Amino acid sequence: MVEANPVFAAPGDMEWAAADTVAVAVVTPEDVAKEEQEKADKEAAEREAAERAEREAVANRSYERQEPASVAVPTAHFSGILGVASQYLGTPYVFGGTSPAGFDCSGYVQYVYAQAGVQLPRTAAAQAMVGTQIPASQAQPGDLVYFPSGHIGIYAGNGQIMHAPYPGRSVELVPLWNEYYQFVRL
Repeated sequence: MVEANPVFAAPGDMEWAAADTVAVAVVTPEDVAKEEQEKADKEAAEREAAERAEREAVANRSYERQEPASVAVPTAHFSGILGVASQYLGTPYVFGGTSPAGFDCSGYVQYVYAQAGVQLPRTAAAQAMVGTQIPASQAQPGDLVYFPSGHIGIYAGNGQIMHAPYPGRSVELVPLWNEYYQFVRL
């Protein structure tokens, strides 16, 4: 018969009971790496969910076109803006990114135009409100391309756009992928 709390003999006249033992967990480097990866995956999923929620909120709002007083846009069209924009092709997408270390869509547009001396608001929806909506037949390289989903890029001409697409991708030059967008002239 086994006692409920047996007593064990230990060197030096010490006694201890089995109930006094402590469980020790062994953590391996693989466990640590797995935990770090799970944390990174969770953070990425949270960022993507926040970005998706922001795009949906923008798409579901109705806006009145406003001309912010703080935005100073020269009257001449910026055909040279593409030279600046193309310097950052390949820059990684970073949610909330506003520098060559990493851009999100509106951070890329804001940064590129700032290099040309034009200060734009931070969000895609606010950037689209600064200029004037124009028909596709009048679009010129350097105009903004705004999608109702809350995405924005720079028109490169010939039906192409330069933009920072989404996590896992980099700033790229690609054909416009659907008909749900508007051109905005600053």
